Amino acid sequence: MNAPQSAIWLGADPSLAVIGIEPIAYNIDILKSGTADWPTRLDPALIGSRLFLLPVALANVDRVEQGSMYVTSVDTGCSSLLEPRALDVVAEQEVEVWPLALLLSLLPWESIPFVEHLKIDAQGLDLQILESAGDWIHRVLAVTAEPETTQYKNARNSAAELDAFMKSRGFVEVSRFMRRFHPRLWKVEVADPTYINPELYFTHRPGSLFLYQRD
Repeated sequence: MNAPQSAIWLGADPSLAVIGIEPIAYNIDILKSGTADWPTRLDPALIGSRLFLLPVALANVDRVEQGSMYVTSVDTGCSSLLEPRALDVVAEQEVEVWPLALLLSLLPWESIPFVEHLKIDAQGLDLQILESAGDWIHRVLAVTAEPETTQYKNARNSAAELDAFMKSRGFVEVSRFMRRFHPRLWKVEVADPTYINPELYFTHRPGSLFLYQRD
């Protein structure tokens, strides 16, 4: 509802553009009005100029499908394609569901060398979304994803599973300590694991190998 990390990124870098994936219509309305009851929130004037909202859900699907989101009470940011175990559901909303590969394939690759950061917080579906990227994942420099297996039914998204998948795709984990020296990777709001694509990092972001020392 408040897009805090996007607000931080866009405020820190006037050259940055962000694509926000938000399937819940209520959340989009709150973002556009700037009325979220949170201390950090996005300036609605950025929407359509530097923040581009895509009103779909992402999941490990082969093509665009229709799906149903469980809209949660109190914090609609906890809504998910997976049924919550404890949170109250106030509604179900039909949404388009895309594979991440489709979104990545539509980016203007003639103008950009890579996606600098892919941050996922999809309420139990982070691993499935990453799996749906296919070989496009190699066009991404950094990935932050949230392990979550207990709050949503049928979640297959443990820290170990995320770690194994990212390493199978050639990524390495960045220690939380070293993220502090790379402002684009340091997340003010979260401490979720972050992974770097070494090939892109050393091509476009030269730095010390110490970056890859884990906590």
